[in-house]
Formats: sequence, structure tokens, C-alpha cells
Amino acid sequence: MQTATQVTPEQVKKPKSRKKSTIIISVTGIVLLIIAATAFYNWDYLQLYYWNARYNKLNPGNKLYERPDWVKDTLDVDLFRLIRPITDKDIDDQQLTELEKDIAKKVLISSTKTYLHRTSWHISADKLIKLKSAYIGTYQGSDIMDDFISGKTFTGLYFIINPNEKVLGKDKYEFHKLPKGYTWANGPFYVNIYDISEKESPEFKK
Repeated sequence: MQTATQVTPEQVKKPKSRKKSTIIISVTGIVLLIIAATAFYNWDYLQLYYWNARYNKLNPGNKLYERPDWVKDTLDVDLFRLIRPITDKDIDDQQLTELEKDIAKKVLISSTKTYLHRTSWHISADKLIKLKSAYIGTYQGSDIMDDFISGKTFTGLYFIINPNEKVLGKDKYEFHKLPKGYTWANGPFYVNIYDISEKESPEFKK
């Protein structure tokens, strides 16, 4: 009569150990894939975040200047502000009939996303030249924001600025209309980092 083959405890555990290792490898692979996909779709943001963390040594209150080549070419510096979706409260605060309010609320956008948008205010290069200084205002902080331009959004790094009122200018016409369903949000002015310098223009150091 044949005897049953004895199975040692070590032999019993091996299949379970292999199965557990396979699960760990699979989960790790999925996690790495998710991280890679997230990095790919947020690559612009990650690059800007890295640049700001490594190279931005400014502190609140530090002076900002217009780029020397822009001053020389008398180019103005655009100022941006936040815009946000219009809400029910915005409509309720308007002098409208109840029917008009109901109609207006039906076409409100559902998004809560805020964007930067170019304002009619700008830093006047002509005024900078008259004052013989490229000083445009003081640095207050930085943020990576989406700028809404001509129906499209572009991610960029912006500095929050307290502008020098002596060099402010304003367009007579609203060249950059707000996108439908949006209004201005309360908040500071922003400038694109590519428009500014941390040092006075050599032209005014002579």
C-alpha cells in the first residue's frame, strides 16, 4: 500500500510567497505608471515649480524692474489679475427683474476654475524713461497660474506685484475682453517673469 507523500511547511509556503511577490510587483508597477502619467501631464507645471524653487531668491518688498531691452524698445509691461466664474450672488446683486435673474442663472458656467487675465492697466515704458528708472514695483510673491488668452489657456510663472503708481498707464479701450461667464476677482496684480528684471537697467545707471 502506498503511503501519502508528506509535504513540509516550507513547501506549502513557497507558492504563497511567490503570489505575494507577484502582487507587490504588480502594485508597484501600477503606482510607478500613475506617477509617470501624472508627471507627463503636469510637465510644464513641474518645470516651472522647479525653476521657482531653485532660482527665485526674491523676498517680499524687493524691487522689480522692467527688462532692459524692453525699456530700450519702449515696450509696456502687461499687468494681470484673477478672473472667476460669475455666481448666483453676482446676479442677485444686479438691478434685474426676477425673470431676468432666472434667465441669467440658467446660462452660468459650472466651473469654479480661476484664471489670470490681462487688464487694461500696464507699466508705461514712456513714464519709466521720463523718470530715468526701470523700477516698476515691489515683489510680493509668486504663483504658477493659467493665463486665459484668446480662448486658450497657457500655464506660466507669475510674480505678484505692488506696482509703482508713478509709472502706471491704462488703455482707453478694453482690448482684452473677459471670457463669457467670467468676472474680475478681488486680488493683486501679477506680472509675467519674462517681462521683468531684478536689477536696474544699465541705461539708467550712466
